[in-house]
Amino acid sequence: MSTASLFLTAMTCVPFALGAALIWRAGAVLSQPRAGYIAGSLDGRLVIAGGSYWKDDRKIRSDRTELFDPRTGNWATGPALPHPLSDAASSTLGDAVYAFGGVTDEKLRSNVLKFDREGWHVLQDCLPQPRMYTVGATLGDAIYLFGGLLAAGNLQTATTDLLRWTPKQSFEKRSSFPGHARVTAA
Repeated sequence: MSTASLFLTAMTCVPFALGAALIWRAGAVLSQPRAGYIAGSLDGRLVIAGGSYWKDDRKIRSDRTELFDPRTGNWATGPALPHPLSDAASSTLGDAVYAFGGVTDEKLRSNVLKFDREGWHVLQDCLPQPRMYTVGATLGDAIYLFGGLLAAGNLQTATTDLLRWTPKQSFEKRSSFPGHARVTAA
């Protein structure tokens, strides 16, 4: 069974026959439900870090890192982010999860974070502009970043930027993607 199949089985889905319908069931619960988190995988575990939740009508940003092990079906606490962060782009490349930009205390960020077996690291690389609600995807040896907002709460600042990033070459602006500007949430 593949890691993806194990993850689904442990979390919420039980495939009972090839090509048959799936049965959903409750799995291990994340200790702090939140949205806008960093997501990736490291050493066969799902990484969920940061994000935000509401408490007493106030938006709280988290610095928590949690790791889901599909072999055991359990969550474990990992090292905290260097600062609370939500709405950053994220993707896994090689043996690390990377996060780009995001927002902390209503301030947009431009830094790049790396999570590996040693924990979280703030890299010297920075986005050309601070941004949030950007989408990240890995292709080959690079992470591509699509769109995003350049000012918190201002949809007029949504962008069609397409950035290519590698740990060795920093950011390279590519041709903008066609159509309207896009963000992951509004």
